[in-house]
Amino acid sequence: MDIYCTGLGPTGVDDEGSVVTVDQPQAKIGDLAATVTFSGIARTYSSGLYRVTVQIPQNAPSGIQLLSLSMNGVQSNQVKIAIQ
Repeated sequence: MDIYCTGLGPTGVDDEGSVVTVDQPQAKIGDLAATVTFSGIARTYSSGLYRVTVQIPQNAPSGIQLLSLSMNGVQSNQVKIAIQ
């Protein structure tokens, strides 16, 4: 799942030429940790917009769940997502 957000801090360039965040955010869906597979600048949008790609945990319950990111101990607002 792709999450678009702002405020994830400094970036650098990885070995593939992608602009990625220096630090890795953590993602939670409900009470479950979600694996972050990418965190960096969203290429198709203007600078300052980040894209975080997460894998929804296999054991995530279906229905409306709360999603949040945290970066260096600072947690985002929670948003509701629907899982099928």
